[in-house]
Amino acid sequence: MDPQHRILLVEGRNGFELAASYPADTAFRRPVFIRFINNDNFAVYETNNHIIALCTENYKQTHFNPAAAPLEWIDAADIGSSVMLGRNNERVILNMFTNHNLALFETALPPDMRSVKVGENKIFLIGQGRYATLKFFIL
Repeated sequence: MDPQHRILLVEGRNGFELAASYPADTAFRRPVFIRFINNDNFAVYETNNHIIALCTENYKQTHFNPAAAPLEWIDAADIGSSVMLGRNNERVILNMFTNHNLALFETALPPDMRSVKVGENKIFLIGQGRYATLKFFIL
């Protein structure tokens, strides 16, 4: 059985924050997109126009502001990075981050791109009736 991960986020004025406890009689308001990346070392979630990567070891938070809301996160642990495909209105943005959540690059894509896959040193972009491949090297 896979390990189970649980984090508790409470929504306040400034977005979501990590919480140690929460009243059990309070209803949950809405689902939050959370993804565990980099060999489960980080929990990534959206809050008020930015994204937080929460270290699961020491609970240190890293804030970063990609140009788009995430559509899909890919954990590319074999190359030590993560890839995010996001949308900002009609623009589709591709971001790639190091295993310490530092931005490697950010680029705009055609608006019909819907999905991303990572393999070895390539990123496969899948759109409506077309696909593209980006080849990269991390030194």
